[in-house]
Amino acid sequence: EFSGGAFGYRSGQPLRRELLARAVGFKGKALSVIDLTAGLGRDAVVLALLGCDVIAIERNAVVFALLEDGLRRARNAADTPDALGERIRVVNADACDYLAELDPGSLPDVIYLDPMFPERTHSALAKKEMRALAQLVGAEEDGERLLRAALATRCHRVVVKRPLHAPQLAEEVVGAPPPLQFRGRSARFDVYFPDVGVTPAS
Repeated sequence: EFSGGAFGYRSGQPLRRELLARAVGFKGKALSVIDLTAGLGRDAVVLALLGCDVIAIERNAVVFALLEDGLRRARNAADTPDALGERIRVVNADACDYLAELDPGSLPDVIYLDPMFPERTHSALAKKEMRALAQLVGAEEDGERLLRAALATRCHRVVVKRPLHAPQLAEEVVGAPPPLQFRGRSARFDVYFPDVGVTPAS
């Protein structure tokens, strides 16, 4: 659900202060974003409410159906901003296949991914919603594959969300730490700039 409750409260806050907004480089101008790991859509919705044009990709058919239903309910709710319906589009596809078919002239400003991290025992990160999602899709094992595909597009900015103390995908993929990082209390955003020479290692 994207209306009411905890998310309804969150959507009423100054979204520009969100760490996610800073990570994608939002400064008031609309950005185009492809979310490679939409899941239940929370981050995609925050980006859309900021004013970004979002393509949210989810490969799991069950999770995709849940996401579509949640967005449909939100769009029909009286208190939902129009931006939610106008600025977010969901796609049921494999993210790497989707990127491979992109026209070089239609690259987004930002590619975003949040690969699921294996749950740690007693971790505060293992919230009920995330546990349910993990049971549906399993722990994400192709974060490196997604990052390689994202960097290979040479779009301006690639953002990877990680648990605060999780290992970096960058060292395995590009052999170097991310050039920019935003750290919160429980998560961080690693930021790469493929169009200035950050490419996957062979």
